[in-house]
Amino acid sequence: MQVMQRKLFTALVFVVLAFLIYFFVDVPFSKKHIITIRGASLEVEVANTSYLRKAGLMGRQYLDMDKGMLFVFPQEDIQAFWMKNTLIPLSIAFIKANGKIIQIAKMTPDKWDGKLANTSSKEKAKYALEVNQGWFEQNGIREGDAIHFSRSIKKLSVE
Repeated sequence: MQVMQRKLFTALVFVVLAFLIYFFVDVPFSKKHIITIRGASLEVEVANTSYLRKAGLMGRQYLDMDKGMLFVFPQEDIQAFWMKNTLIPLSIAFIKANGKIIQIAKMTPDKWDGKLANTSSKEKAKYALEVNQGWFEQNGIREGDAIHFSRSIKKLSVE
């Protein structure tokens, strides 16, 4: 009887430990940040510092169709973007702190003519999401849709 109780106790400890690891410990080497909109998932790089937000996707020659860049700002404000040294056509969604898309716009690559178009949010936004031009349309995503952020994104600090 004593042996059976010890085995049950060991099994219970193992199950509790596995539960704790599964729900409370993130994989420390995982760099994947996922967002989901209307069932479409997208792996994003996160620009959560001033330096990363300024660099954005400059100089990139290619962006996979299932990838994008999420810009996270310290607070909601009118956000402005330009395409300096950006080589690929992009679409941008401006997003409120509650995850609601308030605006989607297309942005054209830098033409190197000294004239940079400025794309600004019409309302205050906490986030901006850049993807390949046409990705929102291909996935049926519209203004008013909600974005769901992975836990890894929600835990990031913003500078």
